[in-house]
Amino acid sequence: MNDDVHPGRTRVARIGHIALMTPNLARLTQFYVDVFGATVCSSTGDPPWRCTLQIAPGTVLHVYEVPSESARRHDDLPFDVGSINHFALEVESPEAFLEIRERLIAGGYTDASVVAAPYGYSLNVLDPDGLYLEVTLERPDNWEPPFRTTAFSPLPTPR
Repeated sequence: MNDDVHPGRTRVARIGHIALMTPNLARLTQFYVDVFGATVCSSTGDPPWRCTLQIAPGTVLHVYEVPSESARRHDDLPFDVGSINHFALEVESPEAFLEIRERLIAGGYTDASVVAAPYGYSLNVLDPDGLYLEVTLERPDNWEPPFRTTAFSPLPTPR
């Protein structure tokens, strides 16, 4: 992998999380724990079943249990519709967040609403193919966004 394809151009610091859908939360969680050494950060004790796994420094998997007809099947081919629901790109700075937000607004990809979550700020986006993604910024010290934010509310449970 060439890490300097566009040196200095990207404003993304890391993939913050990837949200996966599974018909068997316990099995998938155990796989990532046993094989990759993931750590369970949180898990619900009651339906709807959800789990957060830290898979690498700064990167987590958000895993949701859904009915089997809504999840990827074991015999699906690599390019069949899959179990990834969305992902989050964490930006490197407040300035990058503002810059990317303005580009997304100009392109018509977002309504500009920013959620003030416990961990920081989140901007919800649909890419040109309709894939939901979040642009996130870890809450910086001594910085307040120069626009109104909305309070955090968990996403609806996947069907």
